[in-house]
Parts: sequence; C-alpha cells; structure tokens
Amino acid sequence: GAQQTERQLLTAELQIANKSYVSARSTLGHLDSGALSPNQKVRYYQAQIAANQGKASLPLIRAYIAQEPLLTGKAHQDNLDQTWQALLQLPPQ
Repeated sequence: GAQQTERQLLTAELQIANKSYVSARSTLGHLDSGALSPNQKVRYYQAQIAANQGKASLPLIRAYIAQEPLLTGKAHQDNLDQTWQALLQLPPQ
C-alpha cells in the first residue's frame, strides 16, 4: 500500500545518496508511478534523473518529460533546458 510505496521511494533516495545508482534504478523500476501522490511523483522523477547520473539515455529523457507538467517557473524552464540537453547528447541510432 501507500506505506510500502513511500518506503521504496525513500530506499531509492538513500541509494542515490550513497551513490548506489544501479540499486536505485532497480528499486525505482519496481514502483508504479501511477500510484504515487503528486509530491511523490516529483520525488520519483527527480530520483530517476539522479539515478541516471545525467548520462543521456531514454530513461533519463522519459523522466524529464514525465516531470515537466509537475513543475512551474524556473524549475519548469530548467527541466525543459535539461531535456533538450539530454536529447542533443543522445548518440545517433
């Protein structure tokens, strides 16, 4: 339930703080983002971005795009800028 979801989100945030990025990506992968509160969604997408360490990848870009409607003001503009920066860094397929 809600407590389990919050526990998993906190676990992922602690893993990121400890630079255990692979573990954090795994923990986040088990969370259902649709079941999160608006506050948890912001934390979830910020954790996704941190767990990808700024390396341009599809999961990183998906997190930026999903986070975009949750932000306002400067945070919203920064998110758009970071999305484009990540897109430009993607290797050609």
